[in-house]
Amino acid sequence: MALERSEVAVALIDAAQPLGEQDVRILNMVSQAGRALVIVFNKWDLVDSERRGLLEREIDLDLGPWSWAPRVNLSAPTKWHVNRLAGAVERSLTNWDRRITTG
Repeated sequence: MALERSEVAVALIDAAQPLGEQDVRILNMVSQAGRALVIVFNKWDLVDSERRGLLEREIDLDLGPWSWAPRVNLSAPTKWHVNRLAGAVERSLTNWDRRITTG
């Protein structure tokens, strides 16, 4: 499986849809594999401005177990925030490589 050969996984989730069972299953697979993770919400441009604040709170609640993972909200067709993806991947890899001693 590709996940076993990777260091970081980028989970692409449709922001215009509720977080689905398949999305949660994939996030769990990444966690269980011990890989770095970046969560990307695409189609952010399809979410109206009134709904964005509520959606942010819903996402925070739904992604509680993965709150450690960098998150990027973007729109692929308009290229909005696409430039933030590389930085999120770098942050995720840096944190993944960090060793914390038990003291």
